[in-house]
Amino acid sequence: MISNSKRRLFDRERWLRRRLPPEASTQLGRRNLFILPTGFGSCYLIGVLVLYLLSTNYQNNLVLLMALFLLVLWVVTLHLCHLNLSGLQVTRKARPLGLACDTLVLELQIHKPASLRGLALEGSINELSDQHWLLDGDHASLSYTLDQRGVFPLPRLKLYSSFPFGLFRCWTWLDLDCESFVAPTPEPGYPCPRGGEQEATNHTTQSHTLQDEFAGLVPYRSGERLSLLSWKALAAGRGLQRKSFESYHSQALVLDEASLQQLERELRYRVLCHWVLQLSQQGQRFSLSVAGQQLPMGEGEAHKQAALEMLARAPR
Repeated sequence: MISNSKRRLFDRERWLRRRLPPEASTQLGRRNLFILPTGFGSCYLIGVLVLYLLSTNYQNNLVLLMALFLLVLWVVTLHLCHLNLSGLQVTRKARPLGLACDTLVLELQIHKPASLRGLALEGSINELSDQHWLLDGDHASLSYTLDQRGVFPLPRLKLYSSFPFGLFRCWTWLDLDCESFVAPTPEPGYPCPRGGEQEATNHTTQSHTLQDEFAGLVPYRSGERLSLLSWKALAAGRGLQRKSFESYHSQALVLDEASLQQLERELRYRVLCHWVLQLSQQGQRFSLSVAGQQLPMGEGEAHKQAALEMLARAPR
């Protein structure tokens, strides 16, 4: 049996989904903006009504003029507060990715017409812990933490403004169609495997070690080191050619969950996460196999992010 409170929340979310569907970029307008008087604005209106009643009761035209002026100011502030957020374009950047109990950052791009002034944006997400909003010009960021591994849909963001005078509050609930990828906490203490397939990489770096083997001559391109030039080939009339070397000292490692079968599942993922971070820091090529999914061999920041996302998506 569904309780009344849960039913109301479900109905509200279904209504919001019709008016504010999940989108990575949302433009605010009359359809998705809501506005109501603040507590100060309600007291202000009550004071204006009291002045109006007193002025009509005592037939004081000066007080009546003051009450009408304050009422007009209240109505103008209503339009200005709504206009302050109307036309605002909010765009989500990259999806948040981080480690459990570490800080995740959601970055937003905010585009507003030049006519808007005094924009105030804040967020309120009860489901997230240690949340902190930072607004800097056309960029906004939300920092928060999640204490367990997995993929978590980001709740709706509440953006609101009370400009000007604080008489009204105009707000919206945005669903940025975003998920947080939380990789497991790294578990050190388990030696990273050093086996794996050996790769031969043809390179033209500016220095090479004694472990490199001569692979032949290739045409020289402008900008390459002159020390790699083959002067014998030049003297023989074969044009500008440089020496090419193959390096066998770097090894591509295969990180496989099957090699940690003696550990329980979550501990295996934490160990693999530690190995991914360690190898990425060393600039080592590696592949990752988790829960039947295979990440091809690679290196660099994008490869590390893909590996962490795979660990976050792994079944519990």
